[in-house]
Amino acid sequence: MNYFFLTGGKMGYENLIFIYENFLTPPFVFFEKDETLKIFCEENKIRYKEFQPGEKIISYKELFSKFDFGICSGFMKIVPKEIIDSVKKGIFNLHCGKLPDFRGRAPISRTMLAGLNELTITLHKMDSGIDSGDILDEETIKIDSTDDANDLYRKATKSASNLIYKNLHEIDSGFYELKPQNLSVKPVANGKLTRDECKINWNDDIKKITDKVRALTLPYPGAFFDFDGKEFIIDYAVPALDLNRVKKIDKQKTELPKDNTAVVEYVSDEGIHIMCKNGVIIILKIRDCEDFSQFKKGDILK
Repeated sequence: MNYFFLTGGKMGYENLIFIYENFLTPPFVFFEKDETLKIFCEENKIRYKEFQPGEKIISYKELFSKFDFGICSGFMKIVPKEIIDSVKKGIFNLHCGKLPDFRGRAPISRTMLAGLNELTITLHKMDSGIDSGDILDEETIKIDSTDDANDLYRKATKSASNLIYKNLHEIDSGFYELKPQNLSVKPVANGKLTRDECKINWNDDIKKITDKVRALTLPYPGAFFDFDGKEFIIDYAVPALDLNRVKKIDKQKTELPKDNTAVVEYVSDEGIHIMCKNGVIIILKIRDCEDFSQFKKGDILK
């Protein structure tokens, strides 16, 4: 098969290993500056082009046009329409979210923020829009209650590899069916995660709060709250579903916090128990904080 692989990041690297090990090695790999991908290609005698910082990929339109089709995974730049149109059978992109609902940036995090229990990996044909092309195939994976964004990224990487393996020959043959997206559902693709999306609303259900923490943990921006004039990012927290087991909290004496605030009820070396409007969460890790000594019982979090 005369195709190229346009890629980047950990997902792209893992996908490349998978198709190489399954004897579907692309004749050519394009990627942004990445030493890991470069070494893999050189060790396995795969031709490649490593884009340097600031280099425009449109400069390589003629090289792209020599291939029958392309697969794109983990490449974070927008591919110019001129390059898409130059590839005879088109370029097919892997997107880690259901389309059109989660077009654009951070589809894994936004799927979790929406409280869904499944993540859909989508293989679609590129067009001039952002994640707006016709859909070729999908694979759905379960979101477990303990999964964070990194766990889902690893699961999505495996699903992406499966979708490549399953569809390469169909794309090459040209015998496949595409499903147009209903873009009225999502006319504009998502941009970067906003501060409003990352800010904790203590009025929310405790599951929604801890879902936000799991969706935004490192290396993502993080779910944050305000205390004592500073912002604190929570990287790990769990809901305390059984109040009878929550340490040091006397339900009869505890006043519910005021609107969109939370109250510190217990602090230990292991974590902080926080009384929210709709329950209790236990914060187990705060970004860039070695311990929880700056918090004490009765502190108000905003």
